[in-house]
Amino acid sequence: TKKVMSGVDIHKPALTAEMRDRMAVRSARKLYERSTQASSPSKDFYQVLVTEKGVILRCWVLTLRNGQKPTPSEAIASWDDFPYDSVMISEIGRA
Repeated sequence: TKKVMSGVDIHKPALTAEMRDRMAVRSARKLYERSTQASSPSKDFYQVLVTEKGVILRCWVLTLRNGQKPTPSEAIASWDDFPYDSVMISEIGRA
C-alpha cells in the first residue's frame, strides 16, 4: 500500500522548477521547426523546435561503425535561459 501524508503521495517525486519549465516548453504551441543534417564530414541529424515558451534541440549522432545505433539527445531551454546557453546556441549554429 502507498503511504500518503497530508494528501501527498510520498512515492511520487515532486516536480522541480526545471522539470516544470521543460514540460512547459514541450507542451507549448510550436512556432517553427527545422530538421537538417550537419555539414560534412559529420552525418549528425538535428531538429530545432521553437515554441512559445522556448527552444528544443534534438540531435542524433550518427557513426559509421557497424552495429551502433544513432544516439538521440535533447536539450531544452526556456526563453529566459536560452540567451545564456552557449552550448545549445553553438550546436544550432552547427546544424
